[in-house]
Amino acid sequence: MKLFFALFLVIITFSHHSFGQLVESVDVEIPLDDNLEDDFSVVSLDTNGVLLMNFQTSVFGKKGRLNFVKYDKDLRSEWTNTIDPGLTFRLVKYFKGEDYLFCLLQESDSRKIKIVKIDLDRGDAITTESTMLTDMDVEFFAAIETKVIILGVYNDRPVAELHRLFDQTSKVLPQIHSNFLKVLSLEVNESEKQIYLMLKDEKKCQFKLSVFDIEGKMLFMKDLGDKKHVILNSKILKIAKNTYFLAGNFADNCSDFSSGFYVTPLNRTEDIQFFKFSELQNFYTYLSPKKQEKIEGRLQTKKLKGRDPKIRHRLNLQQPYVFDNQVLLVGEVYYPEYKNAMNYSRSSLLHLGENYRTTRDFNNYKFTQSLFCTFDFDGKKSWDYSVDLKNLESEVLTNKVQVINSKDGVLVAFPKEETIFLKLISKDKPPVDFVPLNIGGKNKEFVSDVTVDLFSWYEHTFLAFGYKTARLANTLGSKQFFYLTKLTYETPKLN
Repeated sequence: MKLFFALFLVIITFSHHSFGQLVESVDVEIPLDDNLEDDFSVVSLDTNGVLLMNFQTSVFGKKGRLNFVKYDKDLRSEWTNTIDPGLTFRLVKYFKGEDYLFCLLQESDSRKIKIVKIDLDRGDAITTESTMLTDMDVEFFAAIETKVIILGVYNDRPVAELHRLFDQTSKVLPQIHSNFLKVLSLEVNESEKQIYLMLKDEKKCQFKLSVFDIEGKMLFMKDLGDKKHVILNSKILKIAKNTYFLAGNFADNCSDFSSGFYVTPLNRTEDIQFFKFSELQNFYTYLSPKKQEKIEGRLQTKKLKGRDPKIRHRLNLQQPYVFDNQVLLVGEVYYPEYKNAMNYSRSSLLHLGENYRTTRDFNNYKFTQSLFCTFDFDGKKSWDYSVDLKNLESEVLTNKVQVINSKDGVLVAFPKEETIFLKLISKDKPPVDFVPLNIGGKNKEFVSDVTVDLFSWYEHTFLAFGYKTARLANTLGSKQFFYLTKLTYETPKLN
């Protein structure tokens, strides 16, 4: 089903008068069967389209199947495929490589696993059976060439397994299964054929970067940071051919509260640079001018007294972006909390990607602001900004803010309940707030219970997706759907 309409937004004034519009151009709806449980995941393929993955099980949860639908960038179906994993197998994680999607399925209460490798261009799939070497709780999953890496926790210690798909052999990566080590993240570098494990020695409060080749041989393990700059996480970013950066957030003590950002060349970590939140010019721009002035006054008073002002927050760090020869770091400040009698929505099941944990440390997260910080390729900070996230709440800790680069600045979008908020920020121009788009407001008399998730898709384009309930015409009955909606930001040319 395709629905076409445009929501015209506020006039933007820069060097000339223009106006923007967020166009909701295509809407795809997939009806749900009341006799089946559907868990959807949506994977961006940039301008090559989008992959919709749905793990379906019967109401008794034993027999499952894995459905794939590939859409082009106009949400036209290109191919479909269905995998029958067998009884009691469930989807645990997936990983998107350059040309393939890898799915990890595990049999309940067993070490038996299946890895589905699906060609993103044609839809052809190969399933490989294997057995894990440990009874680990899987937290991360990645693939490189014909090998997959499964990373998790076993006996309260991290363990990483390398499984070769072509001969079904496996091994445990060395020097990882140790006391006091905590798994932070897993990344692979397909170009350099390397595996990166980010770990933390909780006893010494020390960040460790472990690098392996694709055969599982450790190349080196390196400590980063010091007692006043305790690195909390790290992302690998390719900025040019054979040139890589590490970027992330750090704390000023042994806690989970971030104090700032850091950047460093991967091959010259001695050149690491740290930037405290208290040094950012626009950290409090998400507040009203009155509140902003009050807080900044307190910080200035501390500085005049010779005291170092501390700003500490929990931060969800996103994968960095490269825009116009600049590195853009995006982080979301959040507060975890426990809520009684939480009813988990279906949208909480959409995130099994390699950057997300499946375990729940809390049952609710409240997001207050999003931080933006840009650096040049020499690590020099050029600009920072902060956007109000309106205390949006989520049952899972995942990326909420989505960004797209445009000629006028950075488009920032995030969903809250049924509404998508859009803002344009720029170093040299004042910010612009656009009229929010209410996904559930269209056909309100027929549509209800709308959940909204969002990601930046390709140039000037976002993709909204989630669940909704539609009342059937001329009846009292209703039907549930999973939907995909293409949203395009446009600035019309003026004569």
